Amino acid sequence: YDMFGNKDAIIRLDMSEYSDRTAVSKLIGTTAGYVGYDDNSNTLTERVRRQPYSIVLLDEIEKADPQVITLLLQVLDDGRLTDGQGNTVNFKNTVIIATSNAGFGNEALTGDE
Repeated sequence: YDMFGNKDAIIRLDMSEYSDRTAVSKLIGTTAGYVGYDDNSNTLTERVRRQPYSIVLLDEIEKADPQVITLLLQVLDDGRLTDGQGNTVNFKNTVIIATSNAGFGNEALTGDE
């Protein structure tokens, strides 16, 4: 896992942990007035801010809440994301990979067609 000269350059997100709308705060942090506002150290935006040359792996993207997907589409469309504190984070030097098991049925496991 030594990409971009740093083992911390790979950011793996298990999207099953982002299956409800409150999970948006895990990506961008919380806004002022909410619990955890001053601790956004492990959010996606903060991790990319600290390590702009990174690979973000969105594992099993189909399990994410639609609001989380919409937020991630902004990154793909604009190359940036605004965190909960209003700071814009540049994703232009970030490689984003999404995996999915959608359409992968039991017949693939058993060899049946």
